[in-house]
Amino acid sequence: MKTSGSKGLQLYVPLNSGDTYEETRPFARSLARAFESEMPDRVVSKMKKSLRKDKVFIDWSQNAEHKTTVCVYSMRAKSRPSVSTPLEWDEVEAALDAGDASMLSLGPPEVLERVERHGRARGRAACDNAPFLSGLEFVVVEYGHIYPV
Repeated sequence: MKTSGSKGLQLYVPLNSGDTYEETRPFARSLARAFESEMPDRVVSKMKKSLRKDKVFIDWSQNAEHKTTVCVYSMRAKSRPSVSTPLEWDEVEAALDAGDASMLSLGPPEVLERVERHGRARGRAACDNAPFLSGLEFVVVEYGHIYPV
């Protein structure tokens, strides 16, 4: 998992199968709609901004061959620059418990300090709860394929 460097979190899920892109896109949409159906007061899978207020937006449409995703440690050009940063689950839980999403928005000085303190694989702990990610520092999803980086 990582921050987008903007407002979102990006969770990467390996498929580790021979499924094609044509199969993975409908799967992503179905999964998002299933979450929305189970938790309509908390989850939305439609892009319309007016539907997304105070909900988790699962952007299944991002799983498309013509879409791009910002790379880990990329800076976002904003009035307060932020960096796409790998996270551990406990960091997300702490921000949730505190009701403070800004705890997950890291600028260049904070990210450099994290890398100096922990090394570049700070988000690796997220893999510990998922044996199929064991040994990977980061993964990149591209056209329905998973690649270690």
